[in-house]
Amino acid sequence: MDLDERLDLIRSDRWIAFDRATIVLNRLTSLMEMPRQSRMPGLMVYGSSGIRQDHDR
Repeated sequence: MDLDERLDLIRSDRWIAFDRATIVLNRLTSLMEMPRQSRMPGLMVYGSSGIRQDHDR
């Protein structure tokens, strides 16, 4: 792999398939595939990012 290919790989987005994230993604996909209607259903997603920054203590 040459340098440009390695840099592209490092800079690319990645999906880490946590169980709950996969459940939410499947639910969002099903909502997007629903036929259009006047009041489309929604989904609120919330939670901790799980990212801890030591300088915030």
